[in-house]
Amino acid sequence: MNYIINDTTLYLKQIANNVLVKDCIQDRLYNNLKLINIISYSCLYYSSSYQGRVKGSKNLIGPTYKTPIILKENRLVVIFPIADQRSKENIWFIYNNIKTFTQISNCKVKIEFINGLIEMFNISYYSFNQQILKSSRLILIYKNRIA
Repeated sequence: MNYIINDTTLYLKQIANNVLVKDCIQDRLYNNLKLINIISYSCLYYSSSYQGRVKGSKNLIGPTYKTPIILKENRLVVIFPIADQRSKENIWFIYNNIKTFTQISNCKVKIEFINGLIEMFNISYYSFNQQILKSSRLILIYKNRIA
């Protein structure tokens, strides 16, 4: 595996034993891999462990379920999950690359990304909105602490 989550990554999706990486430049499919492995590898690339990033986020915004994390401090790249890490199908979104999102139904969300891509996801609007709010709060508190 050689993929590092970066500024052009839109989202990563676990599909059974495979990971789909949706990127502004090129989509990739990694076979026989867990999404958490890409996230952990990316965290280490940016000089911290996944567990350390989760602990840091919880220190900033308090204990929370499905904790968003700051992946890159210098650009404040924040990523967040939609489902529990143990879920067989999960999606991690890059907060910074979401332009708008709209509720289609309780279980369907339309997301427009900063590159103009629009996709529908079969996810809870409430859960998605909560993750957006947690990510926003994480950035705000982090900025206030380093100012």
